[in-house]
Amino acid sequence: MLISPNFPDAYTNRLDCLWIAMAPQGFSVLFNLRKFKLEDERAIFSIGDGIEPGSNLILARSGTTKLRTVYSRSNQIWMTLVTSETIALRGFVIYLEQFNQTGMVE
Repeated sequence: MLISPNFPDAYTNRLDCLWIAMAPQGFSVLFNLRKFKLEDERAIFSIGDGIEPGSNLILARSGTTKLRTVYSRSNQIWMTLVTSETIALRGFVIYLEQFNQTGMVE
């Protein structure tokens, strides 16, 4: 599980967070966005394949998004959260699971 800083209270201003997650070879990562509330267009959460932030972008979100499931294309993923100087909201809760190429969650 990945939780934004201070959740369920508001995250702080001017965050620049980076997380790296790895699954075993032959597996990918499944992301299940459970709660998600960021400042519109000024606070951005991004996910991508690999370990280099900014490369192979899978998803970039701000504001309040509908809950959804996202799958990585590799066994290594990066996640970033960048917030503004002004408004701070509750942030997010994201469940991470690994799944193998046959689609079985482990």
